[in-house]
Amino acid sequence: MSLSSSEKAVVGRIRGGEVAELALELGRRRSPDGHEGEVGQFILGWLQANGFKTTSQEVAQERYNAIGLLPGSGGGRSLLFNSHMDTEFQLGDDDLWCHRETNPIGYNAWIEGDRVYGRDVINDKGPMACFMMAARAIKESGLQLPGDLILTAVVGEMCFTPVDEFQGAKYAGVGGGAYHLVNHGITADYAIVAEGSDYIPTWVECGDVRFKITVLGEKIYTPLLYHPERPEEDPSAVIRMSAIIQALTQWARDFEKKHRYEFSLGGYSGVSVGKVNIAAIRGGLPYWTLCAPGVCSLYVHIYFPPNLTYNQVKKELESFLKGLGVKVEVEMYAAAPGAEGKGVEPLLQAIDKAHGKFLGDKLPPRKIPAPLSSMWRDVNCFNQTGIPAVTYGPPAHYYSEARGKGEFFTFSDMETMTSLYALLAMDICSQGK
Repeated sequence: MSLSSSEKAVVGRIRGGEVAELALELGRRRSPDGHEGEVGQFILGWLQANGFKTTSQEVAQERYNAIGLLPGSGGGRSLLFNSHMDTEFQLGDDDLWCHRETNPIGYNAWIEGDRVYGRDVINDKGPMACFMMAARAIKESGLQLPGDLILTAVVGEMCFTPVDEFQGAKYAGVGGGAYHLVNHGITADYAIVAEGSDYIPTWVECGDVRFKITVLGEKIYTPLLYHPERPEEDPSAVIRMSAIIQALTQWARDFEKKHRYEFSLGGYSGVSVGKVNIAAIRGGLPYWTLCAPGVCSLYVHIYFPPNLTYNQVKKELESFLKGLGVKVEVEMYAAAPGAEGKGVEPLLQAIDKAHGKFLGDKLPPRKIPAPLSSMWRDVNCFNQTGIPAVTYGPPAHYYSEARGKGEFFTFSDMETMTSLYALLAMDICSQGK
């Protein structure tokens, strides 16, 4: 396949270095969950400067979705691009409870050679820059698409959830911005969620549920302590919890083997796999150690395939815990369902066509890696509300500290991804309703 004259006019305007520069500008503006205001203002300013119609939605104080519109001439299907502004590993001192030392990759973005580095760029401002520059190339070419092209950058995709004393808008995550987007009128016929995916689309993602498991012990002064052979009989709630942790580790293995959802469509196939993470533990007071702690809580994060509900997962967990011989309290403090997109075939066909046109009939891999469909992403928000959506984006290069300096996109991959996004927009928005 070859590019048409209008496609050449658009793609010819795209330069990987310019896309990387925009990704760098986005990545330099720190925006952990709850602090997306600065980067949101930058995105709105960029959209306005490049001639897009703009609006914003205040999701919470100083947290708002940024939206740009390239209106169509009429009669075509509308396409919405989406990325999230919030990022990870930028919580200050709290980061040190996630890793031993503050990782500079999580705080910085920079260009070196033909690469743009930084965790913020990888997730998710690099893919965001790609669709922003694709839309600019279409607009600057003078081409008017029949359907509307909508650019959205949202807050609160990442994993924060209010629990215990950690309350308020700062902790609203897991799709808070994307749900707000569609529930307040920003919709389209199709949506592409731009995240790193190695050029492989997926329309299936897991649900996300969080549990707080609490064990009660006895508050006993240190000289009076006793230690039974069985940890579940120990007065310390922390030691009692150790028995829960050991058992949960095996349950996590069994959960992964038991809950595997296979799917296929349009020549693509994949599997969505359940995962269990023992994410945090709290018990006692580190500054007051005179007594065995009488309370200990475990915080468990579970991804579950979209053929399950979070209530099914809750019942399965509770049933397992009842058989351990330790009295526990189980609180489900956050939950978001997974989804399998319906009616996404036109998106998959358009992706294959774009690959053929730009990469010489080179189709993306047909086998979707399990991790790509075994997490929660904003694509769920669109598929749950009836907007056929896929996650689709560039390859992210992850280096360990022993091998390299960090995580990056190459200029070449960013140019390719931007060109593919442009071709997708031209295809979908030219299809008649």
